[in-house]
Parts: sequence; structure tokens; C-alpha cells
Amino acid sequence: MAKKVRLTNFARFFIFLIIVVPLAYLGASYINGEDPKENINKLLNKEILPTDSNPVIEESSPQTEDSASQNDTAPQSADSLNEVKEDAIEELKSEVNFYKSKVDELKAKVEKLEKENYKLRQNQ
Repeated sequence: MAKKVRLTNFARFFIFLIIVVPLAYLGASYINGEDPKENINKLLNKEILPTDSNPVIEESSPQTEDSASQNDTAPQSADSLNEVKEDAIEELKSEVNFYKSKVDELKAKVEKLEKENYKLRQNQ
């Protein structure tokens, strides 16, 4: 009869951590609204688990059914994807600059109102 395998408390704890920690990470990713597969791929810097999500590329011109079917079948090159990403980055930069200017305008208005409020308090 074979001898019964005995584990130390540390070995049990270690096996427990090996199983529970990845599951907890996946659960936390899911709860935070992120894609757990994508997080694992980012963490390991390679695609181990293929993801189903395809990058969404916005086009300014409307598509017909024929052109949409051609775009689905023909994969886009890395250069065109980089151009789309660069365009998106430029658009986001312009939005950031726009909102920064809005914030500056609103700060100026707040300072002006605070000065007026201070003058009114002084007169009372």
C-alpha cells in the first residue's frame, strides 16, 4: 500500500495562493468593467488568450453595404491603423486644448465675481 502524501501548512498555503490569486485578479478586472483576457495579455506583453474585440475605426464617409463587406474582408495595414490612431490623438489634443481654454475663461469669471462680491461686502 502506498504511503499517504503529507503536505506542510506552507505547501497548502502556497498551492492556495497559486489558485486563488489569478482568480481574484480576473474577478477584480471583471468587476472594474475591464476585459480580463486583455489585462492578462497586457500583463504578459503578448497575446496568450485571443480576444474577440476588434478595434473600432471611425470613418467620416458613410458606407454602403458593398463597401462595408469589402472592409470586413480586407484587413487593414499597420500604416493605416497608425494613421487613424494619429488622427485620433490629434483630435483628442485639440479637444484638450479647447477645454483648457474653457477652464481658463471660467477661472477668470470666478475671479471677477469674487472681486465684485468682495466690493459689495466692503460697501455694506
